[in-house]
Amino acid sequence: MEAVSSAIKEISAEKFLELSSEIFNFLKSGNQLFVGGNGGSLSIAEHICTDWTKGIFLGTSFKPKIMSLNSVAPLQTAISNDLGYENSLSFNVEMFARPGDAVLLISSSGNSPNILRAAQIAKSNSCQVLALSGFGASKLCELADFYITLDSEDYQVIEDVHAILGHAIFKFLLSSLK
Repeated sequence: MEAVSSAIKEISAEKFLELSSEIFNFLKSGNQLFVGGNGGSLSIAEHICTDWTKGIFLGTSFKPKIMSLNSVAPLQTAISNDLGYENSLSFNVEMFARPGDAVLLISSSGNSPNILRAAQIAKSNSCQVLALSGFGASKLCELADFYITLDSEDYQVIEDVHAILGHAIFKFLLSSLK
């Protein structure tokens, strides 16, 4: 518990407000937000999609356009099998994201090839890249327009903090939309 508390304290209020405000402004514009990750980060991405979509609509009647990059398992496994796992998320970004949309990628290491490829494709398609990462200055952070990273290599601590950030950003969005 102490490691999670310490990691949270490392996040500057300025960085949190910057990312949260960017997500708020983006959702208010009516564009689509895609969220994705691997493993535990995928679980957090799915949780964020659920909370932000249902919770914002029920709390404000605002209809945010939020979609998981991972939610169509047959498509994701077919892409991984036929085109390589490094394309498992980028294919969906290329197929569904339009210029002006945003992609929020969640990765403990910030260095997973499929996450990095999704960020590259998003940028090449004129989409904004947002990120929650760990391992300090990851490759994902270099590609992201806005990000929060943790200076930790402990996957459980990073995942716990990312889940907490998902809830904290949700509360920020909810209060900003009321």
